[in-house]
Amino acid sequence: MTERWRVLREYPEAEKLLQTMDSDPRVAALRARMPEVYRELSPHRWLLAALERLPIFAVRRIPTPLGEAAAATTEKLIIDVSVEEAAGLELRDLAFVLAHEAMHALMADNLRWRGRDQLVAEYASDILNDTLLRDAGVTPTAAWERYYVEDVLPGRGAEEVTFEELYEVIAARWRAKGREVVPGRHIAGGKERYEAAGVVQLGDPDLYDEDPGVVARARRRWLRAVLRAPDLPPAVRRGIESGWADLLGARRGK
Repeated sequence: MTERWRVLREYPEAEKLLQTMDSDPRVAALRARMPEVYRELSPHRWLLAALERLPIFAVRRIPTPLGEAAAATTEKLIIDVSVEEAAGLELRDLAFVLAHEAMHALMADNLRWRGRDQLVAEYASDILNDTLLRDAGVTPTAAWERYYVEDVLPGRGAEEVTFEELYEVIAARWRAKGREVVPGRHIAGGKERYEAAGVVQLGDPDLYDEDPGVVARARRRWLRAVLRAPDLPPAVRRGIESGWADLLGARRGK
């Protein structure tokens, strides 16, 4: 079984994709830009350690609950990048988009969202993760509108706020404004499958092996590489260790 197939076999269109993964020039263009992305992020060794191991697929379009299109999303530990939205991004913005999605994976956001209103949870995660990235010196261009922790909790910083606290504050404000908050609500992403266009990066195929033990070891290997990075921000370390507590605890024999 080839490494490509091991990564792609979960996708119904995998066999076709394996035969045509280089046929879309937009996919080839995104793949060709990856060395530039890594150079852009090179001052942040912890981010490189995270991103280089994650599979990155190119898909046609990623709809949002509001009917718009997103540039990227994260499913489990696979990053989906929209060729329609991402192909024309400036290098700094493309690097930020991929860093943002890597943060969702690092912070175990898909696990944190379980049982919560995913619309609220994703908003809370975006705010916290983008604040952590900004504090680490990773930002998009001025054209991007971002919200940060202090916009929700004045006087507080990402280093002292947890996802859970941020989620509860945002959920309470939504309810106070008459907006519905539905525990367990699921939105686009996660279990969704998008029309695949090709492969930008294979990452570590063991992350999706059929053997759960192989997957667990690959995840610990990935997390260890990030946790060992000398420039890992303490607040990011706290989020990783909290989100992946069960997996990392198992590694330590707890």
